[in-house]
Amino acid sequence: LVVLAMLGANSTAVGDQLLEGMAASGAGAGAREWPSPVGLSFGLLSVVVGQLLVLSYHYLYLHFGNPVPVQKEGAQKYHFWEGVRTHLSQAEGFVLLGSYLIGTWMFNLMPASYYSLEGRANPAHVAAQLLVMDALQTLAHWGEHKISPELYKASHKPHHR
Repeated sequence: LVVLAMLGANSTAVGDQLLEGMAASGAGAGAREWPSPVGLSFGLLSVVVGQLLVLSYHYLYLHFGNPVPVQKEGAQKYHFWEGVRTHLSQAEGFVLLGSYLIGTWMFNLMPASYYSLEGRANPAHVAAQLLVMDALQTLAHWGEHKISPELYKASHKPHHR
């Protein structure tokens, strides 16, 4: 449904047909209605746009700014696209954020105002969501350091090179 929404299809009508079929066949969560993925698609797209802006700024700063390394031995040398790949593949980033957004959206755990495209977002709700996400990312980061040496080596040690 998210893909249909991103492609501009009438996801609500398609989603309703899919849910009716699932309910009739006994599949899924019974007669439970899943929320339209349109708002979820907008949220995920805003994350992508934000990352494109951050990566663009970083590229411009590296090539035209005056970066000063914070490491005693100087900044690590790397190719820009290697850094982008490493940044985007961090488990506590997109995997956690995407799972959180999709799970809370699809299981109707967001405030009711999030599911309406009418009006504006409540800044207090947005701040609460950011705080929850930051706490989850902090726990994931801590977990990568503490759970097992193998997990740390595979998923997080390159971050500290």
